[in-house]
Amino acid sequence: MDSLTLIQNVIHNRASKAEFIEFQNRLEKDPAFKALYEESLDIRAIALEQKKSKLKNLFQEQERKLNQPASEGSTITKKTSVFKYLIPAVAAAAIIIFSLNLFGNSITTLELFESNYEPYRNVMGGIERGEEIKEDLISKAFYTYEIKDYTTAAILFEQLYETDQQSMYLFYHANAQLGKGNTQKAISLYKQHQNVQDDFYARSRWYLALAYLKNDQIQESIAVLEGISKVKSYNYVKARELLLSLEDL
Repeated sequence: MDSLTLIQNVIHNRASKAEFIEFQNRLEKDPAFKALYEESLDIRAIALEQKKSKLKNLFQEQERKLNQPASEGSTITKKTSVFKYLIPAVAAAAIIIFSLNLFGNSITTLELFESNYEPYRNVMGGIERGEEIKEDLISKAFYTYEIKDYTTAAILFEQLYETDQQSMYLFYHANAQLGKGNTQKAISLYKQHQNVQDDFYARSRWYLALAYLKNDQIQESIAVLEGISKVKSYNYVKARELLLSLEDL
């Protein structure tokens, strides 16, 4: 399938499971494809805003006409005048709304992921400008994570967890995998981390819900988000807002 058709199918929520997997793979591995996707999102957003603006201006114009005083000697009743301008307005509104639906006004799971995802902070502290990076494995792992070199960070955190079974390293390994776009691996690691009741447990649940969302596993994401909302854990307000957005899918 050509790139543009695949992107449009995803944007309009009509992609099959196989197409969505292909889309994710190409998004992660092909910079040109990712650029085309982002450009398509920009064009979609602009078009939607233009259509909304036209609809707003149309109703404002009709309201202005309705509020104009009738000329002397006019035999047209106010009721007739209302219908004269209301019918074209409704017809035009219907056309614009129909166009919005054709264009794909519903948001996609990937868009919801991107609007809610933010990499978890580096708990080891930020690297100051000009500061020399230490050579130990922990410093390197967190440094590469902070600069968003998630491929290297994933390797280093995996090594750390293999030699020192601290659950924090498992959590950050999952974060790095999600950051680099290896969503299925991230899900597996987050689920593994859920067996550990550490300080990052609630945070891990939030990112697991987002990873499910990115992987188009809507029901799994909803189940985790509902759990977050009920116990008012990390990001529970965002979880409730995300649940409302998922109702429209």
